[in-house]
Amino acid sequence: MVDRSATAELATLKSVSAFWELLTRCGKFLPEENSKYVTEKQLLLVQKGQIFAMDQSQVVFRVCVRPPSKQVLIQKLLGYLETLKIPSGIDMIKQNYPDKAWLVLAIATVSNG
Repeated sequence: MVDRSATAELATLKSVSAFWELLTRCGKFLPEENSKYVTEKQLLLVQKGQIFAMDQSQVVFRVCVRPPSKQVLIQKLLGYLETLKIPSGIDMIKQNYPDKAWLVLAIATVSNG
């Protein structure tokens, strides 16, 4: 479990869902709340700016009618983030993957469309 004494906001949160909502209300564009990527540890790293996260104002919106598999999207995103030297927070062993829709928008955002 993550040490909640780190910030006043976290001390009052009772669930991952509440933490996800707090970060979303603060302007972060996160994967779906029910994706394997969204855990208390991941959200804390997002809050601290230690892993890749998009602000809602940064998102480049694109529609992908037939997106490739989640694995292909993850590899593409990891390639972009590696070039930018930004840690992704995605663990291939744990398979804590974000949802496809978020991956498509993340790739569009880091590639500038």
